[in-house]
Order: sequence, then C-alpha cells, then structure tokens
Amino acid sequence: IVRAIDREEYIRKFTNGRGVKATSLVPRVIAGNTGRAELVGDYNVEEAKKYLAKAGFPGGKGLPTIKYDLRGPSTDQKQAAEFIKQQLAAIGVNLEIVVNTFPAYLEKEKQGNLQFFMGGWVADYPDAENFAFLLAGKNASPGPNASNYKSADYDKLYEKVAVMTPSQ
Repeated sequence: IVRAIDREEYIRKFTNGRGVKATSLVPRVIAGNTGRAELVGDYNVEEAKKYLAKAGFPGGKGLPTIKYDLRGPSTDQKQAAEFIKQQLAAIGVNLEIVVNTFPAYLEKEKQGNLQFFMGGWVADYPDAENFAFLLAGKNASPGPNASNYKSADYDKLYEKVAVMTPSQ
C-alpha cells in the first residue's frame, strides 16, 4: 500500500509544495534522524502490485475494503482522502472513506477502532525519543500510539534509548 501513494503529488496538491517526504521516524532537523536521503518503499505502482500479489491479493482480489477514517469533515481532508482512494484503486485496493467529527475520531482513536488514518505529531521537545515513543507498545490506545503498533524488538530498543543521554 505504501508504494501505491505518490507522496510528491500529495505534497504538491495538499501542502502547496511545502512538505518534504519523511525518510526517518525522526525529522531531519533532530539528532537521531537516520540521515537517509531516500524514502524506503517510495512510490512505485508496479512494485505495489507485486507486493499485493505476494500477500495473496493479486489485483486486490480477496482483499476486504479498508476503512479510512478522517479526523474531521473539512473539504481539504475529504479531497486528500479521495486522492489516497484513487491511488490505492490503481492497484486494486478499495477504500471506504469515513468522515468523522474530530471528537468522534478521537474517541475511535482512544478505543483503538481505526484501520487506516492519517495524523501528525509536533514534538514537545527536540529529541528523537519524542517521536520513538509514538510506536512503543506500552503506549497503544488509549495512549499516543494510535496505530497500536506492537513489536517486542522495537519495545526492547525503545526502553534502552528512552533513557540514554544524547552523547550516548
């Protein structure tokens, strides 16, 4: 799915060309960024189709419709969602756009009742940990890990780096 979305086009259309593609969990201006210049898994429709087939869903056949929840009913959010829907349709993935009020969206996030969504994060302080904690398993819903990502390996590394000083 990640390879089916043209981020350059998204940035051009929805951020007036002011955005940059993230190449690391940690932004480029904060210590701890990978320094990677290129995005791993960037836009490539043919690769996206191959991965979808490898996952057992050639052309999207057999893949259930994916619900994409919006954080609000604004026109720009709806237009961005339609863009994502069109991008995924090109590889055979069907997306159902669910328009929420912001409070309703937050309740779904708190309950861990989101399948596909887009959000953002502004750091409270300039440290890589301020981004890494967003994927820590212990921070799953109703905490800030809204994706409910869980990985024992990630959590083990996170616990180690969470207490490190920048010089380590």
